Amino acid sequence: MRSHGVSNFPDPSGSGGVRKETAQQLGISESVLDTANSDCQSLLLPGESLSGQATQTVIPQEQQDYLNVTACMHSHGFPTFPEPAFSRMGQVEFPMVQQLLDISSPGFAQAYHTCQKLIPTGLPFTGSEG
Repeated sequence: MRSHGVSNFPDPSGSGGVRKETAQQLGISESVLDTANSDCQSLLLPGESLSGQATQTVIPQEQQDYLNVTACMHSHGFPTFPEPAFSRMGQVEFPMVQQLLDISSPGFAQAYHTCQKLIPTGLPFTGSEG
């Protein structure tokens, strides 16, 4: 991370975990942090994350559930809701949701609450994983 522009990235703890820091806390732009995270992700073992927290691997059959969420959001009035991104390590994220949409609007909250039910319980973004 440090060699990719995040000069004050924290050292791992004794348990191997790293505190999850925001770009603002690190004094860098979101784009620098995103690029560093992306560039360094391949150095982690499957199921590991830069935050030190275990990650959930999403299998191909489950990826369709996330694609269904996008279709649901589109049909509920959010045509710019982004497609999920699946990493080669089986991770999922919905990139740029906050930049593309007003996620604080009541309409978004209602649509997302409805659509996230399409994701099986226990997978990321179901709202059930603490």
